[in-house]
Amino acid sequence: MQLHTFRIGGTSMVHGGQVLRTLRLRLSDAQGKHISLERLADAAGISYEGLSNIERGRTKHPPRSKIMKILDALGSLCYPKESLRLQEKNNVLDAFGYEGLFSLPVPHEYTQTIEKWTLENKDSLIPSYLVDITQHILCWNTYSQKTSGIEIPAVEHHIYSLISKYTIFDIMFSKHFAPVRKNVLNQNIFFSLLLSTIKSELITHKHDQWYIDLIHDTSIKYPEFSTIWQDIKPMESSKTRFRFGPISINHKNTILNFEFQSFLFNDDIRFRTVQYLPCDTNTILIWNQWVSLQKTS
Repeated sequence: MQLHTFRIGGTSMVHGGQVLRTLRLRLSDAQGKHISLERLADAAGISYEGLSNIERGRTKHPPRSKIMKILDALGSLCYPKESLRLQEKNNVLDAFGYEGLFSLPVPHEYTQTIEKWTLENKDSLIPSYLVDITQHILCWNTYSQKTSGIEIPAVEHHIYSLISKYTIFDIMFSKHFAPVRKNVLNQNIFFSLLLSTIKSELITHKHDQWYIDLIHDTSIKYPEFSTIWQDIKPMESSKTRFRFGPISINHKNTILNFEFQSFLFNDDIRFRTVQYLPCDTNTILIWNQWVSLQKTS
């Protein structure tokens, strides 16, 4: 049997049974439910001995279909109205050497993710925004809007309707955002690096229909995008975290330098937090003064 790897958290260094057992016990504690081997085996429709052998590592490579039965059963025991998070499933599949699952977010996942991100980031002093894997901008915090000059409404319950409006590609290529791009003093270098990180993130899905449609539709909308995308090289870096800089921004005739940082939000490969970190003494000084003025105003 040929084994495939879907590496996100490096779980393949630990045998799959350990990862499965750790997930079962963690969810048992988090949900306040005792999910025993017997109970999980019964829900999955497999024998207690078979599940025990999997968790103990005696059965090292059970069929993928059996692992999915176990994960689906575990999800039904923990979340009666939902399923396990995609990343939770993929960590287990990865540990057993199988390719992970992937599906684009559905509306309730967008809602939950946006609400959680907003709660954690809305008051952050670091300019930050949330994007999904199709590069749609979901929401920004206050300081990100002020720094970029891009006006996107604050997160409200109707935020999901914003998903169809703006993408990172729109920021890069739309005439509407030309005044914003003009304020990026090293835009050629910065946008090339940004596209490189995006390509590195998306290249795994190049045979998926949603990816094919995304690149096709963006190429139709912005003809110059097609050639640039073909020529750009994926960034050789961890696909879970990217960091580079600086990006130099002319903000009200003051030059601010930030370091770009992008990482998975909530351990979900479909969502990313992007941050701009002040990266030189002058920017940090000006930024602190600006934040202080904002707080007192």
